[in-house]
Amino acid sequence: NGSVTFSGNYAKSSSYDDNAYYSASGGAIYSYSGAITLSGNGSVTFSGNYAESSYSASGGAIYSDRGSITLSGNESVLFEKNYEKSGSSYRLRSIYLSGGSNSRFTLSAPEGGIIEFRDGIYVGGGVVSYNAPYIDADGAEHLQTGDILFTGAYTEAHLKEIKGGTAGTEAEISNSRLTQVLATTNLYGGRLRVEDGAYYQGHGLIVAENSNATVLLKD
Repeated sequence: NGSVTFSGNYAKSSSYDDNAYYSASGGAIYSYSGAITLSGNGSVTFSGNYAESSYSASGGAIYSDRGSITLSGNESVLFEKNYEKSGSSYRLRSIYLSGGSNSRFTLSAPEGGIIEFRDGIYVGGGVVSYNAPYIDADGAEHLQTGDILFTGAYTEAHLKEIKGGTAGTEAEISNSRLTQVLATTNLYGGRLRVEDGAYYQGHGLIVAENSNATVLLKD
């Protein structure tokens, strides 16, 4: 497609009773041990999606339980203002992948393209690949040399907006800037950028030999 947009979708649970606690997961997309793939599009945008519960919420935009998430070969991908609300606490977090031995998390941006996260993400394990070659519908291979960006530049403004003008607490701001990838990240090309107060907590980074890949950390 020329463009794909997911905006203003939500998963919501507002009560609990008899010790049965209700959680909410995946504001725009929910998958249980399946595959979520968006590839070969122009622009892809996830904006203003949320999961809300009085108990716990996971994945403002996308939630996957032991499945796979693939964003590859799109000209641009943007995640912004996707959030989890648990009780009275807010957290900008667009993706929650619970992980598992069969889980796959794949991000690939073409030359001149970008995958930009203005929200945090959580990947609980599995195989994580950034800018691996993209195989199109005709079986042709395309090297991916674009940017994968995690930025905290918009965190405070976006929290204030979704909270109706109330500033985010120190904990909400810190949590919203945190990306946790509890698996080794494999970088095959392009640039991995962590900027403007974003935190990237990973379990190791492997940069492919002769890939000309770059890791850029900027305060």
